[in-house]
Amino acid sequence: MIQAVLKSAMVNADEQEADMPRLFVREARVDGGPSQRRWRPKDRGRAHPIIKRTSHITVIVAES
Repeated sequence: MIQAVLKSAMVNADEQEADMPRLFVREARVDGGPSQRRWRPKDRGRAHPIIKRTSHITVIVAES
C-alpha cells in the first residue's frame, strides 16, 4: 500500500511540473483513522465487540 501511495505522490508531482530526478521523500507517516465498531454474537445471548481499525497514509515529496 505504501508503494501505491508513493507512486501516486510522484504522479501528482509530475502533473505539477516538478523535476522528477530531484524528488525525494520529505515525510512519510501512518496515522490512525476512524474505527468501525461491530458486535459478534456469542453463546447465551452475549455479544463481543469487534473493532475494525483503519489508517491514513501520508507521503510528502519535495524537490532537492
